Amino acid sequence: MANSPLELPVLTLDDVKLQKRITSRLSCLVLGESHREHLKEVFVQEMARGLEGKPSEPSSLFMEDTFLPDLPNGKEEGDFLALDLGGTNLRVLLITLKAGQVTDEILEYYTVPECIRYGHGSALFDFLASSVESFLKKRNLNSNKYNMGFTFSFPIHHRSLRSGELIKWSKSFNCPGVVGQDVVALLEEALARRKLDNIAVVAILNDTTGTMVRGAYLDHQCAMGLVLGTGSNCCYVEKPENFKKQSNGNDTTKLKVLNVEWGAFGDNGVLNFMRTQWDISVDRKSLLAGSFTFEKYFGGKCLGDLVRECLVTLAEEGLFCTGPSETLRTVGSLHTSQVSTLDGEGLIGRVKETEEILQALGLCYTEKDVKIAQYVAGLFSYRGVVLISVLTATLLQKMERPHVVIAIDGSLYEFHPRFRPLMIKLIGDMAPDHTFELRLSRDGSGKGAALVAAIASRCASE
Repeated sequence: MANSPLELPVLTLDDVKLQKRITSRLSCLVLGESHREHLKEVFVQEMARGLEGKPSEPSSLFMEDTFLPDLPNGKEEGDFLALDLGGTNLRVLLITLKAGQVTDEILEYYTVPECIRYGHGSALFDFLASSVESFLKKRNLNSNKYNMGFTFSFPIHHRSLRSGELIKWSKSFNCPGVVGQDVVALLEEALARRKLDNIAVVAILNDTTGTMVRGAYLDHQCAMGLVLGTGSNCCYVEKPENFKKQSNGNDTTKLKVLNVEWGAFGDNGVLNFMRTQWDISVDRKSLLAGSFTFEKYFGGKCLGDLVRECLVTLAEEGLFCTGPSETLRTVGSLHTSQVSTLDGEGLIGRVKETEEILQALGLCYTEKDVKIAQYVAGLFSYRGVVLISVLTATLLQKMERPHVVIAIDGSLYEFHPRFRPLMIKLIGDMAPDHTFELRLSRDGSGKGAALVAAIASRCASE
């Protein structure tokens, strides 16, 4: 295999015939120049439709106005709460700002049980309110008044900064009674049932917006936010004149920060040209089949299963191990963190942890099987970086700014050995006239929500 994360993975086996059969079988995972150009064209078309008020054809990109009134300017002051829901862990955060700088923060995690994630929406929002109540009571803070930012990392249609209707569930949530409803109103009703009238929900956002705001707090040239974790999404600063959708009459924002919702890119079939049998299989077995097409090509929730499904196919066709084990056939048995390990060991020529992963999957393997597993992990990972980089470079070209800091949060970007270096190379190659910097922006969904609450409070007072 190649020893650089910047190069397309290479399979080198003593058995040249087997090597050719495998590389030929997996050639559909290699996105050449024509695929990349077609992807860019489709993305530009879908964005244009998403920005139109009444497009001739609906877009799979929501291009939602976040109604963010401003970015941090150093004048934010006070104590602000954040409620962060987007995965199996709910987080409640309290930060103190002085002259725009965070001087103190308190964070607590609450596990969201499966019965809540799949149960009725009213139970979910009661759980959110009770968690906030528990957080404040534990610290004797329940008599203080707080403005709160609510990170709700699911596709929403914004009506204002503090109003958003759920478009559809994603990830591991599917609560009846919430789609089409204003989730801020549902949260406020749950807070009222707990008599928490000392909390005002002043902003709703998703983790991508929070990531960008957190990035802008660190560097004022930040104008894009990416999330590369369990799922994936992007937001960016758009020229107001390009946004043709009708806004409400109260929109007085100084800028247009748009939530692309690119996780759902391709839900209308425009990405089927690069879909493989393994993408189709993973989608069919997912909680929300037919949705979030783009992020299922590489997102942390699916990358492990993509590699696993491919290894099952190779094993069934006599190209890998002695055949697929029951464990290998089991959805979720190979985690995305293990894909990072497989690819990472392939890059540095190690095998120890790869062998441990194959053993845990109940496989009988040889030296060639170790190389094949690393090669498959590398191919899916490389493909994922290509997809993200094409879209990011296209946005940079669209924004036409002299320099853009891109704030990124998520385990794929932070921990996968291939993602960051390859993104820097590919984005630079694809947008050579636009300088940029990728900046890790940890906890955009938590601190970002509190910062948005602070910005909203400052703008209201101004």
